[in-house]
Amino acid sequence: MTRAPIPGAVKTRLQARLTPEQCAELHKAFLLDTLDLTGKFKRAAVFLAFTPKGYRQFFEKMLLRPAVLLPQQGNDLGKRMYGAIREAFSQGYSPLVVIGSDSPSLQPDYINKAFEALKTADVCLGPTRDGGYYLIGTHRPHKELFEDIPWGENKVFATTLERARGVGLKTSILPGWYDVDAPDDLIYLRAELTELRKLPEAFIPTRTDAFLQSQLADVL
Repeated sequence: MTRAPIPGAVKTRLQARLTPEQCAELHKAFLLDTLDLTGKFKRAAVFLAFTPKGYRQFFEKMLLRPAVLLPQQGNDLGKRMYGAIREAFSQGYSPLVVIGSDSPSLQPDYINKAFEALKTADVCLGPTRDGGYYLIGTHRPHKELFEDIPWGENKVFATTLERARGVGLKTSILPGWYDVDAPDDLIYLRAELTELRKLPEAFIPTRTDAFLQSQLADVL
C-alpha cells in the first residue's frame, strides 16, 4: 500500500524539518526499498496498491521486478486496504500479507513470521509503537477489520484486534516495529541503520540510507 511521491502530499508530518520536495524524495526511497524487501520472497506474488489512480504509468516505470499494480479504491484507508485484499483474493491468492512503505528498515524475518503465523491463525497483526500496525495478514477478506477503525489515531491496533476477536477470528500478534512518520522517527531510523550496517545478514534499505546520509545529515 503506497501513494505517489508528490511534494506536499506525502510525509507531511516531516515538513516541520524537511521541505515538501525532500519529503517526496524520502518517500520514494522508502517505496523503492520496500519493493526491494518484497524481492526477498521469491515464492510470493507482489501487489502494489497505489494512489492517485492517474499515476499507473509512473509506478510502471518505477518497478524493477514483477508486481501487479492495483489502483486503490475508497475514501479512507480501511476501504482501500480491504479493496486491495479483496482484489488479490479474487485472483486466487491466499494467504495475504499487507504492508505499507513507511517502515523501510523492516527485516524479512518479520514477514516470514507473518506467513508462519498464518499457518494456524486467521489473522496476524504487527503492532507499531504509535498504536497502529505495520502489517496485517489474513487468508481472506474480512470487512469487519477495516470498517469504522479510527485511522490515524493511537487505537488502530487495539480496535482491529478487538474486532478480529469479536467475530471469532484466531489472531496472532507479531513482534513490534515502527513507522516513520515524524522527525523523531527519522532520528531513530538513522541510529538503527548505523547498527544494521554492522550485521552481515541484515536487510539494508540502501536508498533510504543514502538519502539520510547525503541530504539530511545536517537536518537531523
